[in-house]
Amino acid sequence: RELRAFLTALAVALLHLKRSFSFDPSSCIEYSARTELKSWREVSDCCHWEGIGCDRVAGRVTALNLSGQDIQINGFHPALFRLTSLKYLNLDSAAPPFRPASGFETLTQLQVLRLSGCQLSGAIPPSLSTLHSLKKIDLSENWLTGSVPDMFSNFPLLETLVLDGNSFENGTLPLGITQLKNLKVLSLYNMNLFGVIPYSIGNLSSLRELDLNSNSFIGSLPWSLNNLTYLTVLSCDGCGLSGPVPTLTCLTRLKYISLANNNLTGPVPLSHEGTIYPNLTEVNLSNNSLSGTVRATLFTQPALKKLFLQMNNFSGPIGEFHNPSATLTEVDLSSNHLSGLVPTSFSQLTASYNSRLSATADDLAGFNASSINGSISVLALKSCNLTRMPRALRYLPELKVLELSYNRIGGRIPDWGGVRRMVV
Repeated sequence: RELRAFLTALAVALLHLKRSFSFDPSSCIEYSARTELKSWREVSDCCHWEGIGCDRVAGRVTALNLSGQDIQINGFHPALFRLTSLKYLNLDSAAPPFRPASGFETLTQLQVLRLSGCQLSGAIPPSLSTLHSLKKIDLSENWLTGSVPDMFSNFPLLETLVLDGNSFENGTLPLGITQLKNLKVLSLYNMNLFGVIPYSIGNLSSLRELDLNSNSFIGSLPWSLNNLTYLTVLSCDGCGLSGPVPTLTCLTRLKYISLANNNLTGPVPLSHEGTIYPNLTEVNLSNNSLSGTVRATLFTQPALKKLFLQMNNFSGPIGEFHNPSATLTEVDLSSNHLSGLVPTSFSQLTASYNSRLSATADDLAGFNASSINGSISVLALKSCNLTRMPRALRYLPELKVLELSYNRIGGRIPDWGGVRRMVV
């Protein structure tokens, strides 16, 4: 009887909460998929209501998931903070905009807080700092402003922190974040961060994914990243980095790395002789100032599928790339200073704007069918100073796109029936 009375009290609180919601009739979600929380009725058991999870033994509501319901929230109703046993709260994409209120301090058992795309405005509520049980925080894609508070050392169990896509004022990466030993996912994309990436980021020994894209850091990546031996995703695209890149020889669990659109210098990382990255599928180092030769080690990584090295200052012979990993299909080497024989071992190859290829590019005519990847579908050699149409193209039956403009090729254009788009 006591348990039933407690659940009844919780149902009353939830119904008060529902009355504070409105539902968008103009939503793009199909009408048949909208529920408008019709299961939330006074005469029914709230543990069976849509989006509600319960611990029936203890008689507690432990989960509230209203994501994707087209709910419009005009602020956090006090009834929400009466659900003091909540462990999971997901209000992703609730709208219209509102400012987070105080009251979170009552949700002391909360482990997951998801308020992504809720159009929250103002500062991050200080009351969040009291929720020491939190394991996941996602406040991304809102309108949060002010400085990023250094409260995160208060969450010793935190595994996921996603704050990207807000309007925070310029600030440095909060050092408290770098003390979170259990953190596995850190996403701080487009947060107006500046200053150096702290060396203490190497303390995040459990980290799997790191996204620092679109910030305004100075300096290069710290060597301490090599301490993140569980890291699988490293994304620092367009975040103001400069200077040489650490060798990253300890990050052998990497699956994806993008350091594109920075001003990084020195040799290409991830090509240290003898280092194998067995799960690495995509590398993007484009639009930097990297230089030197590109070692064959990078092309022979066993799982590599996509490699983007365009718009750098790489030089040296390109012929070393003729025996790549069997999985490597898409390669962009354009806008470098590479020379030698054009490789045709990939399904898609862009090597445009490498004018030094002209010295041996015509040797393509000496290739035979067995030495060329017959499945190549895209080949771009724009502005490579070629002097004639490479005869080896006859051995490419799957070729659909051929780009040879701004070269010095003369004579008759061959008739290759399979090519759908040819630019000469």
